[in-house]
Amino acid sequence: MADSAHILVVEDDAFVQKALRMYLEGEGYRISTCDNGEDMHAIMASDPADLAIMDLKLPNDDGFELTRQLRD
Repeated sequence: MADSAHILVVEDDAFVQKALRMYLEGEGYRISTCDNGEDMHAIMASDPADLAIMDLKLPNDDGFELTRQLRD
């Protein structure tokens, strides 16, 4: 699966995070998950994702701002 697209799921709800991971892996995607902006930046620095699925209401981060940071 080294050639498959890499998707980063930024989601603080463990159930939703797991459900997305299971579904997307079942479709053949390579998935990374985290639940905060700091970890998101670390993942993107070490293994950039082709797509990010972002929870907009994270407890300590603004998902809209994190999305802007990724876009920049």
